[in-house]
Amino acid sequence: AVALADAGIPMKDLVSSIAVGKVDGTVVLDLTKMEDQFGETDMPVAMIARRKEITLLQMDGHFTEEEFRHALDLAFKGCEKVYEAQRQALKEKYMVR
Repeated sequence: AVALADAGIPMKDLVSSIAVGKVDGTVVLDLTKMEDQFGETDMPVAMIARRKEITLLQMDGHFTEEEFRHALDLAFKGCEKVYEAQRQALKEKYMVR
C-alpha cells in the first residue's frame, strides 16, 4: 500500500498487515521466521486501520475461541502501529523542508 501511495496511485486509505500466531501455547504478535515455520498457528491479518476493516485473514493451525479473540485484538493493535509507521514514512518523504 505504501508503494502505491508513494507512486501517486489514488487510494482511499492504506492497508496494513501483521502476523499473529501461537507458539508453545502462547499467542504472539509479529512472528519471526522460526515461529512461523515451527509454531502451532500462523494467522496473517491485513486491515484498513482507520475503519478497522479486515481485508485478509488466513489461519494455518487452530486457536480456541478465546485465543482467536485475543489474537484478533493483538492483530488490530499491531496493524494500527504499522499503519502509523506507514503514514509517518510518507509524511517524512513528502514534507516540505
